[in-house]
Amino acid sequence: MRLIGLQYLTLGSPPVNETQLMDSARKLRPYASVVDDFKAYQQLRDAEDTPVRMPILRVINDNDAKWHENITPAEWVKSMEGIFSNGEVTVQLLNEPNGHTALQPLAEWIAEVIRTVPSHVTLVCANFGVGHPDPLRIIAGEFDEALKEISTTRHWLGLHEYFQTDPMTPPDLDNRIGRWRVFDKRIELLNKIADTPYPPLKIVLTEYGRDVGGGQGRGGDGWRNSSMGADAYANKLINAVQSVYMKRNPPIPVCVFSRGGGFDLGNDKGQAWESFDVDETIISRLAAANATLNAPTGMLPPTVPPVVWQPRKIKIAPAGAYFRKQANTTADHWIVLTGGSTIAVEYDASEDVVEIDGTWRHFRIYGNVGYIRSDAADFVSVTPAPDPVPTPTPGSTPVTFTIEDIRAIEASLAAISEQIGRIREQMALAEQRVKMPNAA
Repeated sequence: MRLIGLQYLTLGSPPVNETQLMDSARKLRPYASVVDDFKAYQQLRDAEDTPVRMPILRVINDNDAKWHENITPAEWVKSMEGIFSNGEVTVQLLNEPNGHTALQPLAEWIAEVIRTVPSHVTLVCANFGVGHPDPLRIIAGEFDEALKEISTTRHWLGLHEYFQTDPMTPPDLDNRIGRWRVFDKRIELLNKIADTPYPPLKIVLTEYGRDVGGGQGRGGDGWRNSSMGADAYANKLINAVQSVYMKRNPPIPVCVFSRGGGFDLGNDKGQAWESFDVDETIISRLAAANATLNAPTGMLPPTVPPVVWQPRKIKIAPAGAYFRKQANTTADHWIVLTGGSTIAVEYDASEDVVEIDGTWRHFRIYGNVGYIRSDAADFVSVTPAPDPVPTPTPGSTPVTFTIEDIRAIEASLAAISEQIGRIREQMALAEQRVKMPNAA
């Protein structure tokens, strides 16, 4: 999976234009990217070559952080009808709400929106900022209603994670980078008491990068006003993806903030987010890293163990399936497998690639090696043949034994064995007496 995408500020002054948008998207070919304009969103979503697997629309509004305080879930859904009427769409729900007050009302509001939106709409929920929410409130269960809905549906949990100096060392590591672990821990705790386990959350970082305190303008808090240059910044972004976000199962896509500087502050202060704006050097470095992160094993191991192929049978989904040469939907394919058919394959689980949308399973079919995603084909269950029932001898009744019967028989045999041992000892003594001369 190509984990590194961008957040595009296409409504800035000057804006990110269509050429810049599509060129960078095609270089990165990421799983996710955020865009702030519906027209730009449609360009990413509807492009024939699908440069972004999951574009995310953020509709900018002053109420982004407090919709749950101002309107009902039904009113929010109605306010989005113009967007929702234009085909499949993935939308941010809220942006940096307060996570240090009681979270239950927020969780209930999000859960109700999830239950209300049309089936062709996917939500990226909450998008908590750095320092939010209070982890103790998550562990205490205040956000459970939202987590349960997100876990068991198509929807996502969104987070913002920024480092100040180095994402791989404290206090940035764990305090600012890796805050998603508290949500995984809460799901783990819920599963200790749940009748049906909750699946892992689908998590995406809708903002990611370097920030100190959100300072805007030319003197803002982005990477451009730090001591690090473009290459050093790219290294830090990539290292955290490899060591933190890629290690999770399923992995976490990230959207680097930002491509574009946003709106003009006026009075020669520059654009609001121009200190965050990534340049072509950074985009090229991220694109090169994505190509490596998209390797079938995620990160190439130093040694490759021998492949052990297991004979299996798979049933192809009704729509058919591509048997692809690599584990991604844009890779070339060996063959198109007919929907509904059952075929014999050889399977190697060690090379499976886990993604959010499903697992790419590693098969050898007709001598060719490649991948089929789990939603396009499933294993055929093999029911083991029952043990043969012995044919009883005519006129006899089959004898069955319980565990207690067997244990009793074992005890009897042990006692008999002990008796045989004593008899042998007595016989040996008798033979010795016969052989001894008469003492008289």
